[in-house]
Amino acid sequence: MLTEGPGGANSDWLELTYFGLSDFGVPQFVQAFWHSDTDPGGLPALPIGPTPVFLAETGGVQDVTAQLAKSAAAAGFGFPSGLTVQVQSDAPETTVPEPASLVLLGSALAGFGLIRRRRESA
Repeated sequence: MLTEGPGGANSDWLELTYFGLSDFGVPQFVQAFWHSDTDPGGLPALPIGPTPVFLAETGGVQDVTAQLAKSAAAAGFGFPSGLTVQVQSDAPETTVPEPASLVLLGSALAGFGLIRRRRESA
């Protein structure tokens, strides 16, 4: 389950359904569904039973393999060892501006302030 930032509202969730288990409890088939709050009709309710793991959206790719393996083990299933699951939400990536960009922005604002002051005093 992805949330709109830490502690935010539910945003997107991935549903994996295992079927065709081998003698060792390892799924033969895995079916994946991605549910998003941007889908027509909005985000459907979570299924009853599994305990969701919450991750904050970053906008970037997030590897959820370890969380899914832990969830499968808690439910008594063996997670396929060759399966890697990554998700990417619809949130924009959060970036921090570089110090030079902040200095440039500050200089521009100061310049606009000086221009306005000169016009008002003239």
